[in-house]
Amino acid sequence: DIKKYKPWPKDPIMYGDDTFTLDIKKYFQKYLLPISEIQDKIDEVKKKFSDKMIGVHIRQSDQMDWIKVNHSAIQNKISGYIQKGYKVFLATDNPNVEKVYQKKFGESLISFQNPFGFYLDKFENNPIGVKNSVVDLYLLAECSHIMGTKGSSFSWCAWILSENSTFEIHS
Repeated sequence: DIKKYKPWPKDPIMYGDDTFTLDIKKYFQKYLLPISEIQDKIDEVKKKFSDKMIGVHIRQSDQMDWIKVNHSAIQNKISGYIQKGYKVFLATDNPNVEKVYQKKFGESLISFQNPFGFYLDKFENNPIGVKNSVVDLYLLAECSHIMGTKGSSFSWCAWILSENSTFEIHS
């Protein structure tokens, strides 16, 4: 049913009976596949993944500022997952967010550290930055649970590409 379609959700999602969205997931997973150079980067990072992974997407730079995102609540949720034996994959468009979270969670947190171009190129809005974002997108999709930014189509697309039936919205 097209009326249930939410390309940038603002509430928790569980589409168990939404055949339209489930069909989108099925076709995206089957036909929207990364090219080999992107898949190589994905595979490189996935070597660090454990069986229990939570993917966290924090959109911060273009439409949201540090104050609007409840980092304390996100960090508390992440800590809870880590206590349950999860590792965390963080995808963000803000290098300061990545630095703060890496310092707080240390080896429990994984992020894409070997991007195309230079490290800061992964945060840029240019062709190299887009390639790096695609790597982040597919790595989020590989996680057993996704916690995404409220109103972000990037978070939603990661869930669409994943085999997860639910994902959690933060902030």
